[in-house]
Amino acid sequence: MKKKIWLFLLFSWLPIYNLAHQRIEGTVFLDINNNGLLDKGERGIENVPVSDGKTIVLSDSTGRYVIETTKEKPVIFVSFPSGYFPQKFWQKIEDDGDLQNINFPHYKIKEKSRFFIIQVSDLHITFSDVCYEEVAEFIKETNKLSPDFVIATGDLVMDANPLKSDEEVEKYYKLYIHLMKNIKSPLFNLPGNHEHPWQISSSSPLYNKGAYKHFFGPLYYSFDYSGWHFVMLEATIGEKVRSGFDDEELSWLEKDLSLSKDKPTIIFTHQPPFECQNFLRFLGIISNNPQVKVVFSGHEHANIYLSLGRILNILTGALSGSWWRDNEPNLDGTPRGYRLILLEGDNYTSAYKWVREKHPIDVPFMMKQAVMKGKHTLLVNVFDMDDSIKGIAVRVGSKPPLINLNPVSRNQFWKTYEISIDTTLLPNGDHRLTFYAVSRKPEDGKRLWKLEYPIKVENE
Repeated sequence: MKKKIWLFLLFSWLPIYNLAHQRIEGTVFLDINNNGLLDKGERGIENVPVSDGKTIVLSDSTGRYVIETTKEKPVIFVSFPSGYFPQKFWQKIEDDGDLQNINFPHYKIKEKSRFFIIQVSDLHITFSDVCYEEVAEFIKETNKLSPDFVIATGDLVMDANPLKSDEEVEKYYKLYIHLMKNIKSPLFNLPGNHEHPWQISSSSPLYNKGAYKHFFGPLYYSFDYSGWHFVMLEATIGEKVRSGFDDEELSWLEKDLSLSKDKPTIIFTHQPPFECQNFLRFLGIISNNPQVKVVFSGHEHANIYLSLGRILNILTGALSGSWWRDNEPNLDGTPRGYRLILLEGDNYTSAYKWVREKHPIDVPFMMKQAVMKGKHTLLVNVFDMDDSIKGIAVRVGSKPPLINLNPVSRNQFWKTYEISIDTTLLPNGDHRLTFYAVSRKPEDGKRLWKLEYPIKVENE
């Protein structure tokens, strides 16, 4: 009899234990004196989403929020609104029990009708001279361009997966922070599949995704800027990281997008969505949210344009090229680089820029080993901030180059040209498609920029 009573008490207690939660309260506010403290007279900011990655609550008219979480040591973050910028948009909760005054100070910023950002991906920061030099050059160029912010879409460190001690993991993460600290624009990060150490003790707070959360906070999050909504999603799959888009993340995404129906939206991921589990559910969410304009990813160390139904998934080449090996380029032959994304109204445009080069060439939708047949019209972007490009040319195989001097559009960074080629003039088989940009200015020194793609012609 006593045994039955004991079992009854045990199992009647378990549901209460499983439902145990932590109540976290605080204020989202305008920090007028910029001291990080909620002082008397400083007003709250209402209708700001606050989340633990599962639940989303909105701050009230006084800026107050209350969130109840069942997560252990949760990361609480705000999706800060347009016209504001946070001193820090996330806080990792280390204490147990209910907490008050987990506050999020913000300052006012000027909204813009036109702005631009930089996406950099697959940096694979490591202890090598070529890494130090190229990252320093990227930072120098970024500071000169002065984007509104920078987004690093994963594989921030060379490879944390096989590291065997907390000290080694911290060393690589701290190296990334050290090398990137000189970027003057705000920097937002995402985890890649190389960010998760699984060879260290599973009891370590840095184990698996713990390292990223320790240094950079939430694995996925969002914010608004000048009327646009930006969503950073965790999309990482590896030998022992079988998540991709898990159900909790996609449920959060549905809630997040439901609060931003009136804002043009861009989603960033590390691995392209089609490689992730729950891809079909993700695709359904995107289909039900027409405000989503594009998804930018990395991971493949190549510049690739993929279809996600009505929108594009644009993959950006790696800053590390082929993992810093002997100055090798990306796997598709494009040089090391990063992407500029321009936003105006509810429209976007983007182009891939090579590091260290004044007039790099970007050919959207062109792929290495592409099969071509018949007549094609290609767009070619050439970076030309000082209007020094004399013209561009394309050569198919050994045929003379076709020259087009008239750009169809231009912005402050690049000109876009339209080129028509006819592969019926070539025999079937392997050929090389070469794009040239020619500068008119002797002071450029290097007067010719070139980008090559091996192709296969298969005319009927």
